[in-house]
Amino acid sequence: MIAGLLIGLLTCLHGENEWAPHDIALTSSRKHHSFTFVGVDGYSYGGFDSNNKSTTDLHRYSVEAHSFSQVTLPATIPELRYHAATEYQHNDKLGLFIAGGLNTSGYSESCAYHIDTTSGTSKQLNLPVRMHGQSMASFNDSKTILIWGGAQTTSTGTSFLKKFYVLYEDGIFAKVDIPAEATDLASLGTSLVFWKKESRSYVFLLTGGHDQQTKVNQDMWKVTLTENGESFTVSLQQVFYHPIGLPIRSYATSFIVGSNLIIYGGSSSTSDITVVNLDSEYFSWSRISPSTLVTPSLTNGAAAAYDSKTHTLVTFGGEGSDGKLSTQLFEIKLEELLKHSNCIDCTTAGGIWCASLQRCLTKGESGPEYEQCSIRIAEQNKCPSQKCSSRANCSTCLSDLKCGWCQTMEAYPYSISGCVEGGAFGPSYGNCFVYTQNSSKCSSLKPELVVNEPESGDVLFLNTTVSLKWYTRGDNVDSFRYNIYIRPSNAPEEEILVRLEVPHLGQSTYRVLPNLEAGAYQVVFKLFNPATQTESVEKTVDVTVAPLSIKFSSPVAGQEVVADTLVIKWEYQPAVPKVTLTLKKGELNHTLFLFNADNAGSYTWKIDAYSVKSGDDYAITLHMEPEDSSSAPKLIGTTGMFSVVVPELEYELVSPTAADNVQTGKEVTVAWKTNRYPDFSVVSLCRGSVQNPTSCIAIDSFVPYTETSVKWVVDVDVKDNAYFFRVADGRSDSHVDSFLFPLERTSLIPNLSFKSKDYTLSLSEKTVLTWDYFGVASTFTVTLFSDASETIVIASKLESTTRRLEVTIPSTLKHDTAYLFSVAADDHPHKLFGYSQPFVAISPGSTAVLAVPSLIFTTVIAASVSVFAVLFWLCWYKRKRISGFQQL
Repeated sequence: MIAGLLIGLLTCLHGENEWAPHDIALTSSRKHHSFTFVGVDGYSYGGFDSNNKSTTDLHRYSVEAHSFSQVTLPATIPELRYHAATEYQHNDKLGLFIAGGLNTSGYSESCAYHIDTTSGTSKQLNLPVRMHGQSMASFNDSKTILIWGGAQTTSTGTSFLKKFYVLYEDGIFAKVDIPAEATDLASLGTSLVFWKKESRSYVFLLTGGHDQQTKVNQDMWKVTLTENGESFTVSLQQVFYHPIGLPIRSYATSFIVGSNLIIYGGSSSTSDITVVNLDSEYFSWSRISPSTLVTPSLTNGAAAAYDSKTHTLVTFGGEGSDGKLSTQLFEIKLEELLKHSNCIDCTTAGGIWCASLQRCLTKGESGPEYEQCSIRIAEQNKCPSQKCSSRANCSTCLSDLKCGWCQTMEAYPYSISGCVEGGAFGPSYGNCFVYTQNSSKCSSLKPELVVNEPESGDVLFLNTTVSLKWYTRGDNVDSFRYNIYIRPSNAPEEEILVRLEVPHLGQSTYRVLPNLEAGAYQVVFKLFNPATQTESVEKTVDVTVAPLSIKFSSPVAGQEVVADTLVIKWEYQPAVPKVTLTLKKGELNHTLFLFNADNAGSYTWKIDAYSVKSGDDYAITLHMEPEDSSSAPKLIGTTGMFSVVVPELEYELVSPTAADNVQTGKEVTVAWKTNRYPDFSVVSLCRGSVQNPTSCIAIDSFVPYTETSVKWVVDVDVKDNAYFFRVADGRSDSHVDSFLFPLERTSLIPNLSFKSKDYTLSLSEKTVLTWDYFGVASTFTVTLFSDASETIVIASKLESTTRRLEVTIPSTLKHDTAYLFSVAADDHPHKLFGYSQPFVAISPGSTAVLAVPSLIFTTVIAASVSVFAVLFWLCWYKRKRISGFQQL
């Protein structure tokens, strides 16, 4: 109670930079869902509910009311998790765009949906490929969407996607030219956000994510899309940030506030909010330190979104360490001054510039109102005359006493140099190892080229792509250009140009030519002077060039492979980034396993018994994709011939057994085993004889090959003594049947007791209402109806074992009026209900006069409801519930 009162008090008193908790209904909580602001409201879609089941629910969240309400969606939208969502304007309608995700079968979806959040209507679009776990962001006008990466999971396995896709407002995907450096980017769980527009280019920031390993990628990339008519060209630049240790995450939420990138949530082990200052060539970062009294608990699969109109970050959902979904939602209102990212703008707006955090803070009576700051500036005249980071060299940097030159600053991925805010005792922010405010020392700070890749001693393999990464630190480096060569160590005059006039900082790739002879080589960086067209050697890196070597360890030539699955393994030297894996039968290609996919060294082949027939002339080949798309893939390995044996599929029923009591309304587990994997299984409840069933209802029409059981609450409409379960292969006649058993039909039949035969009951008279029920376990609600639309709830949430209720006829009923009782099964999936016999209510002591017209009218009502229920069953329920009855 005390904790609840404390949380309630904090909710009332919270201000900026403090988390405010709000309780939400368990039915609104989710994990692995999406949460996105569209207009003034947030929208939560999909994910797992509290029963660990995928859902299609869309909930609207009001920041003002701190509450959720459900939005009705068309039944065509599938149940999804690990999908992506963003705001999107399609055909002049601003709505929610949902793309990809994993469906209930565990496979990636190939569709996307634009949902009109006002009406709940949707439009389906086809994605270029199946995907889940991708990142997605709208352009500045919300009419165009950029999608990056993700993974593709099908029945044959999972591959990681390394492509960008651009979707226009009209639902058409544009052609996108993707650079080779895209292979360096993480695919799953990245965070993508639109940053700014520059002429005909659009700049996004991509952070975090992971691929095969669970280790999070610490890189941050600037993604620039340049529009060329109806296509886009992508350029990538890795961003330097300092100091090191930025808590980049997978599946985080990121958004732009002014010239700051805000990162929250995801796979981090902290609930801190990270602010990355983008207002310089090298980004700086700090943590917002909100009230630590109440903070969001660390959960798996939570979602967060930012409402730019109220400056509010909202997070909710996720699974805690106890395995339960969180039922608290947290909001934090960020400082409006957060949008200012330099000293002059901050102090002009009335804030305090915190140089030690590189962030603008709200001014309190004696300093920052919310956070601790060791170096702060409150007056504009104490700011540097211009941003220190904009000063290109040492001498111009030190012309301002509020700046200092750092020759070696700790940063990620490599140390940097440049002009920083600082004083006589050192820089205000970051870790600098060589620092000066003495302009006379500028001449001694000679530029230095640092080559990070390749490293001395590296082996470069023929016909593979290697990375080149370098940067120059020191004074006056902006004008530096380099030519890069590779040459034999014993023949330096035979050098080959790799890259021409690259800038002082960059990354590139080089395809090692297949016609080079193996041996010792040097990668040479030569400083190039455009004015004099002269070169001078700046740096050499000693490497070895060697031939490519790949060997299959499974399967091997002559091996006999028996279906179900085979783990294909190969050893490779080097780590070829992209491969194509193909099954051959004889001289013909049979099945494409992987196409230009990440090279993991193994692949699990689920042998498709319907396309792969027994034979001894199978082989598997491995190709390496060329850098030039116009060239053919290069064969780099083969298994030789092996044989495949595919036995006939046989099912064996494990449960239920003849000893089990299968009853209407009770849960039953249908389990089986097979001698090999089916493509998928179909589980049905049939009636009639095993040899010639009269009808079957599909309990589950698609059970993936990896699953061998289903649970079902028995629910039938026809009483019969000859029901049985059938488990069948989805693509052949192979099946197994259970024993025969009787079932009562699902029904609810009330019965009302009368003391007299004239069907009258006196006001305040006591009577008994009983009912027979066959169906799922449920509580019950008893309601009294009249033909004048009068409704009285007599009892609600009666226990599931209740079958009898003593009722006192309400004294408020109208004399000589017809009534009837309704009993409803609250928890039945289709709200099953039944009606008692109608009766006429009379005043005590009155002569028993039967209100015939009224009674007849009530009887008609009961009959009409019954007819409606039958039509409901025939026209909708029978068709909709898991494929319906199918006449065999």
